[in-house]
Amino acid sequence: MNLKKIMLMFIFVIGLFTVSGQAGATELTAYTHTGSPMANGEWPYEGAVASNDYALGTILNINGYNYVVADRMAPGIHGVIDIFMNDYDRAVRFGRQYGEVYVVA
Repeated sequence: MNLKKIMLMFIFVIGLFTVSGQAGATELTAYTHTGSPMANGEWPYEGAVASNDYALGTILNINGYNYVVADRMAPGIHGVIDIFMNDYDRAVRFGRQYGEVYVVA
């Protein structure tokens, strides 16, 4: 089983447990393939997010779905979580939103 599938299964299982901390309403944006690996060295995949405010590997629950912090944003950007999406048009439609973000693990 590849690492991505294992990580997504882990995120799902962790999501069955109580959320441990609250970050609150946070600005959310979306990005898609850039041709580069993420900050953790993996290629981007659905379920990954970029953030400068959380350690790599942190699991976040965003609007009821679990994501893993696997990438970084440009230096100096804080208070924003960038959600990876495989489809460019879907990322554009997502635009800029605000959502509830909780730290799971």
